Amino acid sequence: MKNKIRFFILGLISTIALCYLVFSPVTADECIGQNCIINAIIIINDTAIASVNATDTITLNGGTTAVVSVNFTASDGNGGYTDLNDSSALVTLTKDGEAIRSSDSCDILSHPDNLSTEYNCSVIMWFYDSEGSWNVNASIMDNRGKEAEDTSQNSIVNPLDYVSQDTMQLSWPGVKLGQSYSEASAPIVLTNGGNQDYSYIGILGHDAIGSTYGDTIATELFSTSPFSNQTAGTIYLMDSQYVQNPDLAGLNSHGASVTQNIYFYLDVPSHLMVDTYNGDGPWSMQIST
Repeated sequence: MKNKIRFFILGLISTIALCYLVFSPVTADECIGQNCIINAIIIINDTAIASVNATDTITLNGGTTAVVSVNFTASDGNGGYTDLNDSSALVTLTKDGEAIRSSDSCDILSHPDNLSTEYNCSVIMWFYDSEGSWNVNASIMDNRGKEAEDTSQNSIVNPLDYVSQDTMQLSWPGVKLGQSYSEASAPIVLTNGGNQDYSYIGILGHDAIGSTYGDTIATELFSTSPFSNQTAGTIYLMDSQYVQNPDLAGLNSHGASVTQNIYFYLDVPSHLMVDTYNGDGPWSMQIST
């Protein structure tokens, strides 16, 4: 499996009256964005001519936005740069099936000569914008309403793997001996903060050992589900092995708000001593395409 993300649960701490699963923060690589410079030359004459040189790649930011900076120079052979309509300067990035990303405004950087103006436009892109080729369109109008544009160039948006979790621990308040399908007080919520789709979520667990009396809560007594209030149909874990729950398919897409709730359940043995139970190895979660 490619595009694999793994993060660790520090351990399992539980008591019969109050149980805790303690999770570490996500250690998946957090992609850092960049200002991607795109250079364009636009000339407005009787016949509009535009030439664009686009940056090769764009790297997005996990869970947030990235700024794509676009510089272009426009020239008007008839009226000079004073005939350019500065407020009409526009850059858009487009890809089939994706939202259009456009600059809100463009700044004047300089006047290289009497005919030309150099502009800088900032385009905001989001973490879930799909990887692959995006078309770059730079355009401007003059004061007579004549437009020049170029759509011949493309830039590549890089794949972005980024998954986060909302909490570092789960708790089971008021657990009773012999109680089955005891649900943790809150689920773990995973959020897809990138532009990849994940079909696999595997959870690796270990037995929990009582710190005072040495009793064991076997890994096989813990189970998961995407649903709350379950009394059947959960997927049980196995000691020291990743177990996939095929019902955890919520990250199999990317978008503005794509999440997966994971509810944890515990079947409490009736013979246990009241104690604090610690995992005899680190729990971990693996997410991959």
